[in-house]
Amino acid sequence: MIQSLDPNDYFKEMLNMKCLDIRSFTDRLFNSTFGRMVLLIRPWSSKFGNIQSSCQVCHIPITSTYENNCFSLIINECLVAQATGSSKPEARSAVEAMAWNRLKGELVSVLIKEQWIAQGDRISVNDVSGKKPEFGTPVDNSVATKMMKLMGWKGGGLGVDSQGIAEPIKPHLQMVNRAGLGSNTTDIRQLRRAGFELMRRYIASDTFDVDLVFSADFNKEERAVMHHCAQKTGLASKSYGADVDRFL
Repeated sequence: MIQSLDPNDYFKEMLNMKCLDIRSFTDRLFNSTFGRMVLLIRPWSSKFGNIQSSCQVCHIPITSTYENNCFSLIINECLVAQATGSSKPEARSAVEAMAWNRLKGELVSVLIKEQWIAQGDRISVNDVSGKKPEFGTPVDNSVATKMMKLMGWKGGGLGVDSQGIAEPIKPHLQMVNRAGLGSNTTDIRQLRRAGFELMRRYIASDTFDVDLVFSADFNKEERAVMHHCAQKTGLASKSYGADVDRFL
């Protein structure tokens, strides 16, 4: 039996939504009929479960009732949806669909991605700068490779001078010995150009299920360059870990 990886069609729905540039976010975007709230979309959860989680995270009361074959969903004392059915599961299912469509239309939706740190591919300094790795082989079937192909990548380096990625992004499975790219101005400028190009292509791809993860072999100055590139292109970035294990 083959099961869909997205049984609730969340990604299909997200493709039909308008993506907001993080720079356009204002405080008023989170105000709604039900209070200050966002709709969390966790692909592994049901729509009803996501509605409940959204209310819990936003500290908004949610209740449901079932009387006389009628199921009702109430958020912050506002009736969201109501439906009847021959059984409670049938009525609940109808309310789930109605409530989801209403909330999706009124609230900012936030897609919660799975734990990419454990299973995702990380981008190394060599991947961004185009510097040849001292050892290791490309992985042609990785999720990141799929992302690059969706962005129109057909091989060769990125950037005006083709100074960027010349191979598919690969998992950072080993520490590559190299001189820090921050050792001279030329390398940092090259890193900045390649970083901008990579992020612009990432945005253009509308890829929702892939994060750009830069490995721990970026030093502090290089991470600052990547954060700057993300800010300028309207992406959110964050560093994790400490000392030599820190990555973004």
